[in-house]
Amino acid sequence: MRDFLISLWTANYQATKDFFNSNFISTIAGAFIEALFGALFGARAAQRIAERNKTRDELTKEIRITNAAIMVAATVCNSLLSLKKQHLKNLKETFDRKKQEFLDLQSSPSKGPRNFEIQFDLEILKLPLLPLPVLQKQLFENLSIGGRPLATLAALEQVADSLGASLQDRNKLIAQYEAAGVTGQAFIPTYFGLRQANGVIDQRYAL
Repeated sequence: MRDFLISLWTANYQATKDFFNSNFISTIAGAFIEALFGALFGARAAQRIAERNKTRDELTKEIRITNAAIMVAATVCNSLLSLKKQHLKNLKETFDRKKQEFLDLQSSPSKGPRNFEIQFDLEILKLPLLPLPVLQKQLFENLSIGGRPLATLAALEQVADSLGASLQDRNKLIAQYEAAGVTGQAFIPTYFGLRQANGVIDQRYAL
């Protein structure tokens, strides 16, 4: 009986060994291992591709927002430059020239009445509508930036605020002058910020 069991086990062992060493099992095992590694590395490759696609989409979004922010910033600058070119530059140059002409006339040694011709520039000026809130939202909320761009935005907002306040003060003065009915030669010292007949020096408009 013992010999029978030993011979049976030997025969089964050899058959099992031959079975697992057969080309069929080798082919199946190879295919299984290949599929396993393929699935493993395929999943990792798919993950890397997904991460690259996500990064690319984020960069593309930031580029688009950056381009939009550049366009908004250009709009703000163009509006301010147009205001300077069309109104402020000529206003300042004419004011300085006429003031110097008046001072030269006053210091002239000639006698007799000194008539000075001037057309007072009391045009109401307003700060154009600037899309600064849009630019602020783009820089602070939609873009991952800091440092100089944000400092530049703060400086631009400060300049726009100061200019708007100056124009408002100027418009209020003009309204006061018109309400008081001050015109002609008597208005010249006030207009240029010089000493008036009563000794008062009002330089609010001149500044």
